[in-house]
Amino acid sequence: MKLIKKNEEARKLTYCEFPQEWTWDDKNKTWTKRQQRFKISRLYYVNPIEGERFYLRMLLMIVKGAKNYEDIRTYNGTTYKTFKEACAAHGLLNDDKEWYDTFNEAATWATAAQLRYLFLTMLVFCNLQDEQKIFNHNWKKMVDDIEC
Repeated sequence: MKLIKKNEEARKLTYCEFPQEWTWDDKNKTWTKRQQRFKISRLYYVNPIEGERFYLRMLLMIVKGAKNYEDIRTYNGTTYKTFKEACAAHGLLNDDKEWYDTFNEAATWATAAQLRYLFLTMLVFCNLQDEQKIFNHNWKKMVDDIEC
């Protein structure tokens, strides 16, 4: 990101494209413009369960010229609080329709305890776009066995 702040040419590249044009000089601890087109580089794999780290990786593949993390979270002039929200704004996330359908189907036969377990499973293992919205929509189904 330091080079991007100083170099206009580097701002035209995504994080993934950067090693194609620039190479790290370990001796001088600086980035230098690549002389040959040969490259060995990769973007580390991040599991979707890792949350914000996963969404950051998604954004690094499309955002060009980010000088800091705030730039990465900014889209169309709006700076989002999380990388996940920024991914949603970019249209990188699917909607949660399949999860609403899954929950509604299960609600026809499952107990409230089973629905709570399903919701927990969805939170931990599924890539929900808006967990709070799904919870707000379904919470009454998950608590009908709890006395008030």
